[in-house]
Amino acid sequence: MSKRRHRRAVGPALLMVVLAIAAMLAACVPPRSGGVAATDGFQRGSSSGWGTADTGGWWSLVGSPWEWAVLPGAGVVNAAANDQELGYLSQSTVQDVDITETMHLPRCTGTGKSCESSVIGRYSPAFNPTYYSVGLVQGAGSPDIFLRATRSDGTPLSPDLDTHLPAGDGAALQLRVQLSGVNPTAVRAYVWSSGGSEPGSWLLDTTDNDASEQGPGMVGVRFHNEDTAATHTFQVNSYVANGTATLVTTTPNPTGTAHLLYVVDDGHVYVYDIDNNHALVKDFAIPEAGKRGLVMAPSRGLLYISECGLTNCSGQHGSLLAYDLVHDVVAWIANYKFGVDQPAITPDGSKIYMSHGDDGGDFTHTVLDANDGKPIASITTGTNGHNTIASLDGKQVFMGGYSGSTSDYLHVVDTATNQVTLNAGPTVKGIRPFTINGKHTLAFTTSSDTCGFQVLDLTKGQVLATVGFGGFCMWQTNAPSHGISLSPDERRVYVVDAPLHLLEVYDVGGLRAGAPAFVASVPLGKMDGNESPCQSFCVQEGWALNDLSGRYVYVGDAGNIVDTSTLKVVATLAPLQNTRQVIEIDWANGATSGTSTRFGVGRLTS
Repeated sequence: MSKRRHRRAVGPALLMVVLAIAAMLAACVPPRSGGVAATDGFQRGSSSGWGTADTGGWWSLVGSPWEWAVLPGAGVVNAAANDQELGYLSQSTVQDVDITETMHLPRCTGTGKSCESSVIGRYSPAFNPTYYSVGLVQGAGSPDIFLRATRSDGTPLSPDLDTHLPAGDGAALQLRVQLSGVNPTAVRAYVWSSGGSEPGSWLLDTTDNDASEQGPGMVGVRFHNEDTAATHTFQVNSYVANGTATLVTTTPNPTGTAHLLYVVDDGHVYVYDIDNNHALVKDFAIPEAGKRGLVMAPSRGLLYISECGLTNCSGQHGSLLAYDLVHDVVAWIANYKFGVDQPAITPDGSKIYMSHGDDGGDFTHTVLDANDGKPIASITTGTNGHNTIASLDGKQVFMGGYSGSTSDYLHVVDTATNQVTLNAGPTVKGIRPFTINGKHTLAFTTSSDTCGFQVLDLTKGQVLATVGFGGFCMWQTNAPSHGISLSPDERRVYVVDAPLHLLEVYDVGGLRAGAPAFVASVPLGKMDGNESPCQSFCVQEGWALNDLSGRYVYVGDAGNIVDTSTLKVVATLAPLQNTRQVIEIDWANGATSGTSTRFGVGRLTS
């Protein structure tokens, strides 16, 4: 009896000790809670990109999208030497998040170099995004794998922590990261070998109150290869983010027929209904800076925006953002080691011809796969490429620029061979904005330091006509006629006369029988300052674009809408006063169905 009474007395005490220990462990490593924000087991196949996660939406990729692939059970990324790849789930945000990832980590071999595979949280999309990055690193200099935590600018949240797990190429690891609270945010993490026991306490347990990461953000992954001479392959086998997700909401797209004008300022897109007095029907932010050009592929539903970032490309850095208009998400952003400018896309949406820019210096255009931005060919013209147009039948691409030994000629390229077949000219002084007719037999070109335009024969390569504007021709840039558009019916050409703040209108319907005939001068708003917001090439130069119906001409930098029947300004759009990037995109049955391109080209094909 006494033994039994003794055992009864001890039982509650032991239970209290067990409960206390359990409480302590729970305090160290809280259970995963808050619902499922994102999951991905990568049980699908993709030769380019990661597509849509099992839960959480689309993987938006930044870097080299063509180097991302999905094999059954693994998301794979090839990170080039001394480069970074980043992906984020772009359709929802989450504040407090608990992420668990299973990975295979490569080992960098260069002295003092590490390969890093991280999860990211509180990602805020922008040209320079902000986020927390917590992951694992290993290199040749250490026998162990280390845990690293930083902000997006690279500043550490703590010194690298030794996991005491052995380094090895392709090490199979599991990582758990938790971000919770604000001002400060608690950042916690631990790691264990795949198949092993999950730790019972945090290896990393710190706080941070940097203002940029205190709000909700997206979750994702980041891979950094510090080796300067070798590509390394990273692999993620599973990804789970627990937390309360909030969907990113956007204004719905039209479900029926619509003709919409897209005006792109740095970091933002404004959408106007052409058929409804240009009412603003939608606007959305984009992670872009230093806008240089626009193209659109209706068959893909993608709007491509070339950008240089916070400084001029100077032939050394450029990016191409592909925005999925149908699903309102960034499809991908491709980064290049060459400059970018105004590209052209073939009408079937297969290839993009990207000029390296008037400041490129290498006289080259790169041909890109429009699916993922991968460079697939290059064309050397002797001109620093600036503006580029594809013919309506997709058989030819026309390349112009204003510096280089052949800059006074418009280069005609056969898209089947990517070879220059004709140089048309010479023009007065290089080629600035230009346009072509529907049968691509004529080009209408403007030049540097010239108020006026010329007409080129694209079958014989000769100059057919030169038209000069009278009056004052000094301007704040060397492109006083920076903007030209041919009406869809090819009867009129509209040309910017910036020094006099005019849109000059000429009849070119009877061009074969005689020279262009003056019709009228349309007074415009002033263009004598800088675009804002703007990062590079910000001086207001002007632009001209006809809509596909021929009812209007849009004048970039002046912001004016000109009615072609009355030849009067009927409206002014504030965002159009700060950009030359404008394009019509048509919709039908919930999908994109057509585009004007950024250039007002003729539409007569027979």
